[in-house]
Amino acid sequence: MAHFAANTPTALYRLYDAAERLLYVGISTQPETRWTQHAADKPWWSLVRRRTVEWHPDREAAEKAERSAVQAEEPLYNTAGARTSLVAAHFPIADTLTQSQARLRISDLLDATQFGGRDVAITRRGKVAGVVMSPENYDAAVEALAMGLLTHDEVYGTNEEKTA
Repeated sequence: MAHFAANTPTALYRLYDAAERLLYVGISTQPETRWTQHAADKPWWSLVRRRTVEWHPDREAAEKAERSAVQAEEPLYNTAGARTSLVAAHFPIADTLTQSQARLRISDLLDATQFGGRDVAITRRGKVAGVVMSPENYDAAVEALAMGLLTHDEVYGTNEEKTA
């Protein structure tokens, strides 16, 4: 990704779906290029039907406007700077997901741990294959294990508990 001088004009863009729901707010000095990147790696890109662009004199002004827009307008797919995740609220994540479910919903899964403070087990062939947790819960679990306060099964659960 190219880095531009701080005083380069920077666009604040908004992406909307067919129902005029705000999907995403972002900034870029080259919005068309950024949209091409989104199209390649954002599962929600196919929902975009309308785009708006508002130019700011520099990156700092655009970043400030972006933070304000994300907080005030609560786009569905912004996570950085968001107070909550609307997608996570409307499409809740269970305490256990299959590998296939986790693959399809990785963004929602991360939102559940970041905003919901929940740990989510991912199963493969009926057994726990991994656990996604917030950094805070991970640090606490590692510390407790290192101090011998908890066993691995007490922190992460057993396969029987997670698949029951």
